Amino acid sequence: MKGIKSARQIRWRVLLGIASGWVSTPIIAAIISLVMLFILQNVFNQPVYQSVEYQLSQTVLNKLEQVGIPTEPLQDISDRTISGGVNFRDEVRARMTLDKEQEKQLLSLAQIHLIYIDPFQIKNLNTSYLNSDQIRAIGRLSGRTFFHRWQLAEALAEESESWQFQPPITRYKDDNTKLQQQLNYVGDRFHAPLRMVN
Repeated sequence: MKGIKSARQIRWRVLLGIASGWVSTPIIAAIISLVMLFILQNVFNQPVYQSVEYQLSQTVLNKLEQVGIPTEPLQDISDRTISGGVNFRDEVRARMTLDKEQEKQLLSLAQIHLIYIDPFQIKNLNTSYLNSDQIRAIGRLSGRTFFHRWQLAEALAEESESWQFQPPITRYKDDNTKLQQQLNYVGDRFHAPLRMVN
């Protein structure tokens, strides 16, 4: 029939080339990525992966009690450092049942995120993102170390009202969202490698 090509008219060599490209391109991309990661880590000494670690220290257990999460079932894994959120979550689930919100809160409180308020780095903070009162509050924490993001948030809230969250109602939703983003910025800006305390 007119318009229908026979098998003899199909360019098998071209078709084979296209198919081999589908197979070879991801493989080549993966090899290039591995080479680049190797160069970054071993030549430029840049970390390409950092495991997230969790610990139920006594400080964290006390905080969990304050927010209404029972800690008795977790005593046997207290002070253990557990790598990876899935591993930590599974350890918790093996000992107790929490709703999704409690589980999320527990993971957030137990996550280790070492923060050192380096006095030499305070001057490099983004003054268009943080106001002067917020920066002065950070300055008063100069030289202090925090193992968790929430500890930094509490310390800053004690130093200045500009670091305090508003009531969790719709009216203050945008303000609280911005404040959380600012806290994340400060926590990341002063994040220190865990080897400092290992």
